[in-house]
Amino acid sequence: MNSFERDPLINCIENGIKNDIRICQQSGALRGALVLILTGIDYMAGLNMPNGQEKATRRDYIEWCDRYIRFNGDHLITGTEFYAARCGMVHSYTSESDFLARNGCRQIGYMDKNETDVVYKPQINENLVMLSIDGFIRAFFSGIDNFFISVFSDGEKARIVEERLEKLVHIFPFQGTEGELEAD
Repeated sequence: MNSFERDPLINCIENGIKNDIRICQQSGALRGALVLILTGIDYMAGLNMPNGQEKATRRDYIEWCDRYIRFNGDHLITGTEFYAARCGMVHSYTSESDFLARNGCRQIGYMDKNETDVVYKPQINENLVMLSIDGFIRAFFSGIDNFFISVFSDGEKARIVEERLEKLVHIFPFQGTEGELEAD
């Protein structure tokens, strides 16, 4: 394994978070892709925390979405709506959550593909917005890329994020015999 593959941006983000989502998408495991995106936002919000903060909060998640998740078309899905969707999917494998009900958010429904990423027809149901999973994947990946562009344009923020990236799960192939714990 070359040193480039050891870089956390390659190992954890490109070959980890993004690749796992791509594999789900390509194999038709779209619910799995959704879970990975909605939890992947948690990881990005955690990387983005202020210096000295130990755990990402709901507010961090919502702010990361509001800043970095963008779609084609006119309709906006708020960070609060994404957080409600995350709660439903992660905690009950549904598109409903207590947070959704308490905060008056629109429920997010999902489509595999669509010409536009977001479809909102309030004349039919003002409490439902439909989201293309393909569009969500593109928007999340673009959000990750834009996040890192922003981070690495600020030296102090870059230092903090680089330290946090080192703590993410890295995968290294082993070479040797049984019982050896030496990584390549």
